[in-house]
Amino acid sequence: MTARITLRRWAGLFGIGWFILFAVGTIVLQGQSPAYDQPLAEVRQFFQDHGGRYLVGDYLADVAFVLLFLPFAACLRSLLAAAGAHTETLARLVLTGAVVMVVVGGTATAFLDAVAPAVAPWMIRRSARCWPPTAPRSRRSECPRRCSRSLPR
Repeated sequence: MTARITLRRWAGLFGIGWFILFAVGTIVLQGQSPAYDQPLAEVRQFFQDHGGRYLVGDYLADVAFVLLFLPFAACLRSLLAAAGAHTETLARLVLTGAVVMVVVGGTATAFLDAVAPAVAPWMIRRSARCWPPTAPRSRRSECPRRCSRSLPR
């Protein structure tokens, strides 16, 4: 006797897998990221301390959305469409909403992902020394655009 996995089971497996990977990536690994109104020094310190962990969590959540959530939504759409003629519009809305959620969520997290490469914290320290652009000449020499030597940690 062969075990055949039905569409309903695939939907359940994709949904549970997405939830587990998403929870591990966002809640466990990323933790509480800094708010938009926190001082720059606190944001810098957060990403210096947890930048690598934040990026791993975000990539894990992105993989969960693309490889598990979208197939879950596609399976759910098929199950809703098969339920009857009155659920076809709902089925289309589910799939469209899932795709929009993945695109908007990926775009929104890209902004913090641009800040998170504190895996190389010297980059953040150097950029802070270059600001403001009207800094004295002695500090301008430390700017990454003007010199390529790395600063001590």
